[in-house]
Amino acid sequence: MTKILHNVSLTLIFVVLLSPMLLFLFPLIKVKNLQGAITLITATDAAQGGWYDESFQKNKEKYLNQEFGFRNTLVRLNNELYYRIFCIAKAKGVIMGKEGYLFEETYINDYYGINFIGQKKIDENVARLTKIDSVFKTLNKTLLIVFAPGKASFYPEYIPDNYKRVGKETNYKGYRKSVQQSGINFIDFNEYLLANKGKTSYEQYPKTGIHWSDYAAIIALDSINKKLASIRNYKPVQIYWTEIVDNKDSVSTVDSDIENGMNLIFNINKPRMSYPVLKYEERNKQKPTVLNIGDSFYANVFDKDIPQKLFTNAGFAFFSQIKSPFLQGTQDVGNINLKEFIDKHDVIILMCTEGTIVNFPFEYDKKLARIYCASELDNEAYAQKIESVKAQIKATPEWLKKVTKKAVAKNISVEAMIAEDAEYSVNNP
Repeated sequence: MTKILHNVSLTLIFVVLLSPMLLFLFPLIKVKNLQGAITLITATDAAQGGWYDESFQKNKEKYLNQEFGFRNTLVRLNNELYYRIFCIAKAKGVIMGKEGYLFEETYINDYYGINFIGQKKIDENVARLTKIDSVFKTLNKTLLIVFAPGKASFYPEYIPDNYKRVGKETNYKGYRKSVQQSGINFIDFNEYLLANKGKTSYEQYPKTGIHWSDYAAIIALDSINKKLASIRNYKPVQIYWTEIVDNKDSVSTVDSDIENGMNLIFNINKPRMSYPVLKYEERNKQKPTVLNIGDSFYANVFDKDIPQKLFTNAGFAFFSQIKSPFLQGTQDVGNINLKEFIDKHDVIILMCTEGTIVNFPFEYDKKLARIYCASELDNEAYAQKIESVKAQIKATPEWLKKVTKKAVAKNISVEAMIAEDAEYSVNNP
C-alpha cells in the first residue's frame, strides 16, 4: 500500500511539473488571455538570421516564457494573491483606493497638481486656440473644448492617504480659467458630474473603471449635441431611451477596465451599472460634420456608433491616430493633408480628462495654428526675434555703447535706437 501511494504521489508530481510543457505542445485546454497593454512576442525562425548575435535565442527564450502552459492562469493567481492578501494591484499605474475603489496614478497626479505645467504654458496654448477659434468663425466652423470628468476629482474620498497632497494649482483649474477668459466655447463635465454627485438614479462613475459610466457618457454626448445646435442654430437629432438595463452581472468591460487589466481570477465586488438602450429621432433634423480630437473617454461612445447617429461623417482622432469616413482606415495625422481634412468639418471638438490634460491640446494647437494662422504666427516670430536682439544689445556693453553714440548723433532716445538697430540686425542677418 505504501509503495502504491509512493508511486501515485510521484506520478502526480511529474504530471504537475510536466503539465505546462504538455499544454504548450498539446493545447487541449483553452486558457483565458491576459488583458491590458500587453505586447505579445512573435517567434522568429532561425532561418531569418540572428543566430550569431544571439537575437534569435533571446527572442525564443521570451516567446517560450510567454507561451508555456498555464502561464496566464499562474499570472492571474499571483495577481489575485497580491490583491486579496496585500491589497496591491499588479498592474502598471494602478492605485488601490479605499473600500476597493481603483484609480490610475496619472489622475491622482493632476488632481493634486503634481504634474502642473504652469499657468504661463497653459495661457500660451489657449492663446493659440483663441486665434484658431477666431479664424474658424470666419469660416463658419465651430471649435468646442470639452473637459471630461476625472475619477480622482469625482472620488477624492477614496484616494489613499499616502497619495494625498496639498496643492492649489492644477492643469484642469488652469485650463478651465484660461479657456473661460478666452471666450472659446467649452463644456465642463467634470464640474457637471460633481454638481450631480449622489443626485442621480444611476451610477455616474464605476468603482473599478477609469472612464465615466455609459449613462454619464450618453448624457454628456447629448449635451454636446445640444450645445452645438445652440451655437450653430440647427435642429439636432434627438437621443432618448425607453429602457435601461440594470443588472449587476452585466457590468461592461469599459466600466471595469482597470479591474480587467489587473488580470485577477475572481471579480471584485462592485455596484451594478445601468445601460440605456438608445433610440434616435432623426426626421427633419440636421447633422453637422464633426471631428473629435481626444482620448479614450470619447472612444468608448464612438465605438458604440453613437456619434455616427448624431453627426454626419463623424470622425475621431485618438491623439495622432485618426479614424474617419473621409479616410481609408485609421491614419496617422502626419500622413494626411490636415488642412484638406479639417476643411471638410463643421465642428472640431478638443476633449481631455484629468489623465491626459497634461498633454492637452495634444499638439493640435500648433498644427492648426500653422495652417490657419500662419501670417499671424510669422508676425509673432518676427517680434520675438526683435525682442531677443534688443535684449542682446542691452546685455553687451560694447554694442550698447555704439548704439548710444548713434542715438546721440540722431537725436533720438537710446531705447528707440536699440529698437532700430535690432530691426536692422534681424532684417540683415
